[in-house]
Amino acid sequence: MAAALSACGGGGGGSSTDTGGNVDQPQGGGGGTTTIDALSSGTGVFHFKVGATLATDTGLKGATGGSTYAAWNPASSNKLLSAGLKVTFFGKASGCPTTRDGPVGAGEARDLGVAAAAAAISSSASTLWRWAPSGQSSGCNSASKVLSGPSITYLNPTDTTGGLAMYTHAGPRSDGSNGLVDAYGSDGQDGKGSNAHIIGTFSSFRQNWSSSSAIKPWVGLKSTAQQAAARVVATLGVGAADLGADVTGQTIQAKQQIDVSFINTQCMAEGYSAKRPCQLQYLFNTAIYRYGVTDWSSVGWFQEGSVWFDPAQGGVPVIDGPVKASGQTVVDGTSGLALFSSKGDATQHGSFSGKTFDLRISFTQLQNVLRVISGRKAGVAPADVSDDLLAADWGTRWNDPSAWALLSTAVGQEIYNPESQQRTVSIGGNLKQLYVAPQS
Repeated sequence: MAAALSACGGGGGGSSTDTGGNVDQPQGGGGGTTTIDALSSGTGVFHFKVGATLATDTGLKGATGGSTYAAWNPASSNKLLSAGLKVTFFGKASGCPTTRDGPVGAGEARDLGVAAAAAAISSSASTLWRWAPSGQSSGCNSASKVLSGPSITYLNPTDTTGGLAMYTHAGPRSDGSNGLVDAYGSDGQDGKGSNAHIIGTFSSFRQNWSSSSAIKPWVGLKSTAQQAAARVVATLGVGAADLGADVTGQTIQAKQQIDVSFINTQCMAEGYSAKRPCQLQYLFNTAIYRYGVTDWSSVGWFQEGSVWFDPAQGGVPVIDGPVKASGQTVVDGTSGLALFSSKGDATQHGSFSGKTFDLRISFTQLQNVLRVISGRKAGVAPADVSDDLLAADWGTRWNDPSAWALLSTAVGQEIYNPESQQRTVSIGGNLKQLYVAPQS
């Protein structure tokens, strides 16, 4: 089964002919912070919240449900698919052509300093968890063995000023030197162009979805007979996104996103395959910056959602879209069907801190998604998708809320930079809390 770790999104799910003009640099978050509904606690809830309890290995393991695994270009399915925190970096490591499961280290002090300024999270805590790509692999040549970063992830586990910080960097450092992992080239992640010119940094929280304690986002917390909406909440920030100076007029983009994957347990029991993965992934774009774009309301492809199939994840379907203002719903750009709704802050295009994104997916909206996906695969409109076809694609309990479980949730950052040999592009962001649970 493909790992539910997205490393995709080059071009932001669409294309724009506006590639010139001013750089869309962060200019402040704008507006106030939306007040959200109270969060639940206890059984049936995933809630990762940064604080002092994460300063020990035991505390971190308890908060994430398992052991932490970190790697660049990961491939170890046992480690990726087990419960716990997965800190991953995706990109091209020159001098390490065949390396997978690349090792991580603490990174260089100069990269940590740049990251702390960009992510707006202090790196001077007494306890600091640090992960950065390292060239200390048998698959790397001698020149690459001494390299690291420049992307880096670190966790400052303090109650007030702490956060999970991620810094993603494509291109040379400010002094002209190169780090280990940069954006993929034109051949992409798989040699066939998938994720071409992309570099990604992800912090994923894998769940024990097949256990009796699995989180069932569409089943009420107080009564299993009560249907609920899946609720995804994240408090995030972006300290800086630097799109660099124009070189060739190509599209340049950086973004921050929330990824949430759900799996149908009955489908898995009946048998999964590449054509029937039994899982799907929502990708919520919480912040996006593109060179030459200053008015995102005029960018047509970013006003609606889309459904596509990720070749880097073995064809897993992805529901991709903007986060709209509280009370608004994102619809599929092709069918017009509702995909998800917002009850919190909207997608940001400047620097910001403490914004809380609150996404809701009703069971009706999930069923819309299933019909869109199955219809796309069969070449028919969603309205013409039969229950038999849905059962073939998603299992005999496709329409049973209790058959769906939380597989994974993540915060990620991606850069699309086809000029990475000459142009430096970076983004620094942070996570304060991440929550997934039913909302009755």
